Amino acid sequence: MKKNTLFLFALFLSSLLYAEKQIIVIHGIAAKPKQDKLEARYEKYLSESTGHQIDIDLVYWADLVGHDIVEANTDEYEEFERGEKDPNFRKYSLGKRAIHKGFSLLRPKEEEKRKRSTTRTLRFLGKIKKTRNVLRALRKLPPDNKIPGIDDVYELLFSDVRRYFRQKNGNGDPYRKLIRDRLTDKIKKNAEVCLIAHSMGSIIALDAILNKNIKIDLFLTIGSPLGIPIVQQELGVTEENENIPGAKVKRWINFNDPLDPIAIERFLSNDFTANGQKVIDIPIRNEFVVNNHGIDKKKKRNHHKSYGYLRSKKLGLEVNKFLNIY
Repeated sequence: MKKNTLFLFALFLSSLLYAEKQIIVIHGIAAKPKQDKLEARYEKYLSESTGHQIDIDLVYWADLVGHDIVEANTDEYEEFERGEKDPNFRKYSLGKRAIHKGFSLLRPKEEEKRKRSTTRTLRFLGKIKKTRNVLRALRKLPPDNKIPGIDDVYELLFSDVRRYFRQKNGNGDPYRKLIRDRLTDKIKKNAEVCLIAHSMGSIIALDAILNKNIKIDLFLTIGSPLGIPIVQQELGVTEENENIPGAKVKRWINFNDPLDPIAIERFLSNDFTANGQKVIDIPIRNEFVVNNHGIDKKKKRNHHKSYGYLRSKKLGLEVNKFLNIY
């Protein structure tokens, strides 16, 4: 009897010392490849940033809200680094590195321009209390308040925010419950969880954390709109309730690109506290370039793209720490 008791106690201790590590990723707005294709891409970019093969559990919700499901190939929704034609990211030649360095030197001017536009946009969004009013106002936004090229992105974001918090599908089921349940169902019992949430996915993730009986060991937000006042109002975050999410998240790191149009209020440490500590804000450079679906040769950087965030070495370092890989 004593031997059995000792064995069970030793098994219990080993389970504490060697708890299963689980990495969950939840995607953001807009059209997405099919679930298996998107999961493979996320694993590819995380494996690149960490230097190790990474397996994830993907929370996929594009199908629930009617977003387009696209095929993942080199001519459609494929993205690659500046100057490269290979999605596997071969190293730059000397000439291409010089060109890239030249673009980097211009970046401070881009950031200053974005900062001025962001200030106007935040002032504008801060005065609006309901998401449907945001959508109406965005369509009537004066030219001086617009940030060129992202009006459609904001309309898509706030359409998804409104749908998530306010609307039901054709069967009468609230989108909020359906999507949130997909996240909570992915979490394995007794596992240590690293949750990586991109864009709208970070809203869904925080909503689940606040309202479900779950705890997250490492919460990594990338390209997150959680700093926008109207988003915080939907989540019930107020100045009087600053200890959010509190002890339900052990550690929260927020990765942001200063030119990311969705992360327009990118310093989440001003608004959230995890386990008694402010959110750690880490700026990165998300330099992914869209090949414009193969339509023409003109390529544009997408500072909001999840792939660029996931392949960041800074993010990979935090994932390795979570996995105890050094």
